Amino acid sequence: MLDCDAGFYFNWSRNNQGIPSTLQYYLRLSQRRVYHRDSFVGKSYVFIMTKIANFFFVPLSLIDRKRKTGYNEQAFGVRTGSYLANYIALSYLKQFPLFSYKYSKVPVQLELLRLSKSKLHKSEEGLLNLISLKERVNSYNASSHWEHINKNFPPQ
Repeated sequence: MLDCDAGFYFNWSRNNQGIPSTLQYYLRLSQRRVYHRDSFVGKSYVFIMTKIANFFFVPLSLIDRKRKTGYNEQAFGVRTGSYLANYIALSYLKQFPLFSYKYSKVPVQLELLRLSKSKLHKSEEGLLNLISLKERVNSYNASSHWEHINKNFPPQ
């Protein structure tokens, strides 16, 4: 599913007392609108990206952005902004682990899902938990990546 530009995101806002009041987390997927040659899906990725958006019960968005190089990027985007969409995405990724380093973000996203459902992020302890999760997201350990690959993708 993630054979495209994809990434996980999370952040929170605080109330006047400095306690987290809202929590935002999602998986973002994007894919160019048109491929440069024919493939099994044709030249346009609209069909497959629509299927993915429908799978998550979210809308398919159109992305038009001008890059610093002057290139005008045109892509389709999918974002799992709701609890249901995040639940579906994370359930899928638990069943079908990612190969890339992004696999390490899945347990963090699962914890964010749990925190958002229970509302436990709305406390001082929740703030400390969010800060710890953010540190986990921003740290990358190559040796644990190889452990993950050897465990989930053993040589044949």
